[in-house]
Amino acid sequence: MAFDMNKGFSVVEVVIVLIVISVLIVIAVPNFFSALISSNEAGILKAMQVLRDAEAEYFELDLDRDDVMDFTSRIGSLYIQGTLRCPSFEDGQSKCREADSLVDISFEEAIAIGSRAECAVPKTGYCIQFAGDVDGEDVFVLKSDYGWEASTVRIGRTGRHDFAVYSDGIIRCTKSKERKGNPGRFEASRLSDVCVR
Repeated sequence: MAFDMNKGFSVVEVVIVLIVISVLIVIAVPNFFSALISSNEAGILKAMQVLRDAEAEYFELDLDRDDVMDFTSRIGSLYIQGTLRCPSFEDGQSKCREADSLVDISFEEAIAIGSRAECAVPKTGYCIQFAGDVDGEDVFVLKSDYGWEASTVRIGRTGRHDFAVYSDGIIRCTKSKERKGNPGRFEASRLSDVCVR
């Protein structure tokens, strides 16, 4: 039996295959972005819980060892005392141990630079900053309050909502009003709705 070497796919068959592939892509891509956004928002919601719990532990256990029950306004690093990364040095040390840190290094790298959601390494598509409506430099304020905010690095691609948590422990969120594709602007505040997820 001889094979016909000139036989192949016709133009119509190739076009049909391309149409089927295009339809599958049109269906799959929006679902992919929707799943990515849901995953990112769930991840940052967990990060806000971690910040809330870290601040509570810092306060309740007086981890900075200054005999004053207060919060901190800084994530810091292992070399900076009085932060969530390094509550206090052990005697004679100039660096904290990772095991003593209240938050991991991913928080340190996700700190926003300025008023927009721009940071070195976003945490699940979000940047974090100390809340603008809490004076993080006033020691009297830090005895009773703290606030952390998170905003997405690209509206509509990495997230749709901004999040905030304060000393009342309630995580609040609001849908960002920034244009799609732009970095967020930390719009959630203590007046935002409670997140129900």
